[in-house]
Amino acid sequence: MEDALVAFMRAYATFVKTDLDAVLTCWKPVLAKAGDVLLRPGQTCRHVYFLHAGFMRYFYLNDEGEEVIKFFTEPPYVFTAQRSLNLATPSTEGITVVAFAELLVIEKADVDRLFALPA
Repeated sequence: MEDALVAFMRAYATFVKTDLDAVLTCWKPVLAKAGDVLLRPGQTCRHVYFLHAGFMRYFYLNDEGEEVIKFFTEPPYVFTAQRSLNLATPSTEGITVVAFAELLVIEKADVDRLFALPA
């Protein structure tokens, strides 16, 4: 799974070995089954995910409280509820697992720390 993450990241930035090692130590593997909820509307997002295998669904709640699908994601993909993560505010969207997923997850605190790296 880490090889797929490295290939994905290298498509966007150049990393020296020490920076790449620092990044990789922060990601933790997670297995999720269909129906698992990664984020509910109203929760504050505190993670970034790398989708190695599986399928995710983003949705929001309409005025009647019904789920409305925004989009689906497929691998390889890095995803989060960006606004909620960046502003530390409740998310207007939710993220659920549609099909069994292999993920890597990183905490917001680690993301903030890694932004200091040159890459």
